[in-house]
This record gives sequence, C-alpha cells and structure tokens, in this order.
Amino acid sequence: WAVEFYLPPMKAGGPYEMVLSNEHTHAVHVIRDVWVGEVWLASGQSNMEFPITGSQPRWRDDLGPMMVQVTRRERVRYFSASGNTWEKFEPRTLSVGEKSALAVYYALELEQALDLPVGVMVAAVGGTLVEEWYAGGRRYEQLIKALGPFALRGVIWYQGEGNLANYTDADLRFGEKLRRLHGDWMNQFENRDLRFDYVQIAPHVSDYRKNVVHLAPFMEGMGTFAENDARASMTVISDLGCHVEIHPRHKLVVAKRLALHALKRDYGYSDIVADSPKAVSAQAGSDGKVSIRFSNVKALTIYHDERTYDPNIEICDENGTWHPATIRNLPSRDWKNLGLIGGDELVVAADGVAKPTGVRHLYQEPYRGCLYNEVNLPAGPFCIMLNEDVRDEVLLCDWIESAGNQIIDTGIVPGPDTSLDVEFATFGFVREAILFGTSSFRQHEFLFSLRDEMGQESFCWFGDYKWMPFLANRHLRLTVDPADNALTLFDAETAERIQSITSTDFQCQCGGTLKIFGQSSGQYSGKYRIYSFKIVKNGKVVRDFVPAFHPSRQRY
Repeated sequence: WAVEFYLPPMKAGGPYEMVLSNEHTHAVHVIRDVWVGEVWLASGQSNMEFPITGSQPRWRDDLGPMMVQVTRRERVRYFSASGNTWEKFEPRTLSVGEKSALAVYYALELEQALDLPVGVMVAAVGGTLVEEWYAGGRRYEQLIKALGPFALRGVIWYQGEGNLANYTDADLRFGEKLRRLHGDWMNQFENRDLRFDYVQIAPHVSDYRKNVVHLAPFMEGMGTFAENDARASMTVISDLGCHVEIHPRHKLVVAKRLALHALKRDYGYSDIVADSPKAVSAQAGSDGKVSIRFSNVKALTIYHDERTYDPNIEICDENGTWHPATIRNLPSRDWKNLGLIGGDELVVAADGVAKPTGVRHLYQEPYRGCLYNEVNLPAGPFCIMLNEDVRDEVLLCDWIESAGNQIIDTGIVPGPDTSLDVEFATFGFVREAILFGTSSFRQHEFLFSLRDEMGQESFCWFGDYKWMPFLANRHLRLTVDPADNALTLFDAETAERIQSITSTDFQCQCGGTLKIFGQSSGQYSGKYRIYSFKIVKNGKVVRDFVPAFHPSRQRY
C-alpha cells in the first residue's frame, strides 16, 4: 500500500482505527492505535541529537537514565525521520536508539500541560551547518523533504555551533539565516503560520578556538529572527554552558524553557512569563554609573553557586577600552535574599571609568550568564554603545508593512566616483513588492524594484527594465558602480555573483542627494529590510550605516 491523503481537522484523542479500502479489489487495510493531537518537529545538530540515555557518560542526559526507567505515557509518541515507526514513550523504546533528550522532555512537558496526545518528529544531525537544512540542501533532501506537508504545530530547533565553528561574516546575522530556513520549511509544510521556536546556543570556548571572539555577537545575532517575527521565539540558555563541553547535559531545563514559549503563544497560557530579560536601553550618569533597563522582568536577580556577584558586564571608556564592572544597586539583605536586585534596572560602574561610552554583557570568558528574571530565565549577551548619533540608528528601518512607506535620505550627493553597497533580504515571503529608489540618476527615479506583477514575482532593474526571477528567502547584496555603469547582485552569504547589468542609462547627475525608499503594492503584505548601506568615494567609505535598534522608537 502506498497512499497519500489529506484529512480534515479532527478533535484530539484516540486511540482510533483507520480503515483503508479499495473499491475495485475490495481489499481492506486497518491501521490501529491512531492518535490525533499536537505534533512538533525537533531538528538541528548534535545538541538536539543528544540522547536521553546510553552507555557513554558524556553522551547522555544527566537525568535521562533514571527517567526512562519509569516513563510510561500512552498518548506521547516519537518518530525518527530516518525511520518509519511512531514509538510509544515507555522504557522499552526510550532506552534504545539514542532518542533525543530534548525532544523527549519537550513532548512530555506539552502532554502534561495540555492533557492531549503529543507527537514529536526528530530530524537532527551533529555538526551540520544551517545551510544544509535549506530547501535543496543535503539534510533537507535526506530528512525534511519526505516529511512535508505533514501537519505540524511547529518546529523546535537547536543548532548554530557548526556555523560558529566555521564562522564567516555572514554568520554575524545568523538570525536571518534562521529566517530563511523558516521560510523554506513553511513552504514545505504548507503552513504560513508554522511556529519556529529555537535555542540560543550555550556559551562554550574550547571547540570554537579562534572563533570564540565571535561568540557573544553570534549569540546576539541569533535573536534578530525572534525579535522581528511573531511566529518565532528564542530560548536563552546562557547559564548552562561549559568551558570545555559543547554539549550541556541539562536538557530538561532547555525543554521546559522551550515549552513556555509554546504554552504562552499557542496554547492559551497568556499570563506566564516565557521570555528572558532583554536589555533595551542604557544611560550613563555624571557619576560614571550606567543604568541598564530590561524588558521581560519584574525583579532582577543574580545567582552564582559560589555566592559571588560578578555579572560579567564590562564598561567601555572614552579610548575604547573595556573594563570589568560591578553592580551598584545590589541591596544589602539577609542570606535568604542574597542576589535579589529587584525591579527592571541594573546599575553598574567600572573603577576608573568616569565617562562610559558603552556597556556589554557576556563578552568575556567564561561567557556564562547569571542574571535572571523572577522566573529564573537568564539574560543573554548584549552590547549597547552610549551617546551614539540617533539619526544613524533610525536611518535603517525595520520591516515596513504594506500600509506605509519610508524614505531614507542619506545626505550624500553622489558623483561619478561614488558607489552604492546595499544588503537586503526577502526571507519568509513568497510575494514581495519592494522598491528602492534614488532621485539622482538621469532618466529614472528608481534604482531597482522587486514587484509582483499579475502574480509573477520578478526583479526589475533600472533604465532598460531588465527582469529576472524573484529570489524568495534570500539574503542578497547589491553593488552599484556609476563609473562603470554597472549593477551587480550577489548572494550575501556565499558571495556568489547572481547577475551583473551594465546600462548607459545608469549615470549620476550631481546636485541631488541619494535616497532609498521602500513601498509595497498594497495587494500583499510587502516588507523589506536594509541590512547595511555604504557610500564610497575615491575608494573610501564616507557613510556606513548598520542597523541598530532604537528602543524608544521600537524600530531600527
């Protein structure tokens, strides 16, 4: 029997019987022990693959060998993408085959909270890069393609160590790589509302070698996807890392934190706290103290097993040197309340730094977090530079919805020796209407556009109206050189040259400032983001804008 069919939404429950019959041969096949419930896909690399039990002491969960002896959950099932059987949660099955500890704990958490059948599908391979899981990638072809369009509530994802170990500049915006992955999988599972709840990698040093200097920025970059897409969330585990072990063994804690996001956003637990503290602003006083405000917190705490109060926070002086800081608003309390800071503000200062210019968290060894909110969710890395030009912070805008548009005036008058370098993305959207324009080129006021014309997605360049297929779910880089009348499009992650166009129409007229603007057709939810914007004259960068979040304006 080889059958593919679609079933309408059904009430959760079971066990049911499914009867398949052939009206021509009158053959009948009965599938028993069928359950209807919540299904999640668990994927990533070795920390998702990490088994709940096994014979190797460093390759098994800390609680798993005890837990699997007594676990019998009739309504919870496990499916491996490399297999073909849904297995029950009982000692006989959980103790063989190296079942994913994180997936097992996550399914148990949901089943207990929801009182519904839960299934977890696992597709994880150690040491993989996120690019391998894109549509067309090796792991996608091997494991994911055959699963879709199975009906899923969402995905839990734990990966990133592979990309950090093989770090390139494109990995600084790793959250956008996750956005591309999500877009590919939304299409594969035919679900535009597919949840994507992922784990920020744990702090670790030894396996990253020289790339450990990128650890904190990489971890920060992971968060950009969840910050800008309501379908995604990030679980912070900055407190669970180890200097020499890349596989933290405490997978139950990770699963519980992941489950909080699902319960809050998908299952009606609207009053629970699921998000970690996030630094949203920092301000320096005349006394050299820096006040940091956090969201997702009512009462900050600091906890070390050794009862120290080192927050792993540094303050930058006027010369660009970073100095260790200490907490200055930690009240003196009795032993039961040691570490209770209270409120959503942390005040820090560094000896000898009278005029702070920046503050950062977890940018030095051991990179391990110890700041928590009231439900013991830890804060991750952050770096906030103080007293920066606010105009530059808001020049680059976040996603623009279809109802509006925004003009970015660079303040630059271009000439023949001026080039343009723009990075942008089309992640997560099948149709997008995007227009970047300029008022300083001879015949046309637009530089290039991405349009949806009669349902046809395509690029339109400038002047002579060059067209090419719309590139969905891509991180792209556009360079424009007026001296050569050339426009070139690259894949920003691989540096692959996609297309180059030369046009006599593309000539600068001095006197007008260069402008870039975005707008949408109004027919679809058109969105865009500029990642970076550089103006180069005589080979030197004269303006270089990089997105920086402006909390008070809630935009980039």
